[in-house]
Amino acid sequence: MNFSLKPHPLVAHWVPGMTFLVLVWGSRHGWNFREMAAGNSNNIWYMLIFSVGAFVIGQVFDAFRDTLIERFLDKGKTLDWEKIINAEATKADRFEDYYFTYYVLDWNLALSLIASLLFTSCAINCICTRLCMCLVILVLAALFISNAISLRKEMIKIVEGWPLKKEDNEKTA
Repeated sequence: MNFSLKPHPLVAHWVPGMTFLVLVWGSRHGWNFREMAAGNSNNIWYMLIFSVGAFVIGQVFDAFRDTLIERFLDKGKTLDWEKIINAEATKADRFEDYYFTYYVLDWNLALSLIASLLFTSCAINCICTRLCMCLVILVLAALFISNAISLRKEMIKIVEGWPLKKEDNEKTA
């Protein structure tokens, strides 16, 4: 098995985790990031833990997406994973780079925003600021969810046009 960490999937997991950590940490520390970036040895360790933690948290969001959201969405039209797995390499790579990575990123960002809302809204004292922040986060989450649903519909259409078996791909080439 060829295992490589390509940039697109890493971004689809790391960015949502970092978004969550930045929002939660920032709301708890008065949005003062100077102490983290001060440069002493303890802060470097915190930044390393923050970076690794972001990927792990992104993986948690992705597991939630994959386990619960995909099961719910699969009650409608499903993606034909057999066609994707058996597709020629360039077609599968393009599919991942242009559609699937952004689909995962959209869902994971929406989940990270919603999860961060649970942690950040309590830390803000001003009710007006709290309401504005909640509104902005919910609008952004809705935007990402809408885009993810749109991407899923496009992915289903694209994959429906692909042949089922790898041998069929070789015959048409």
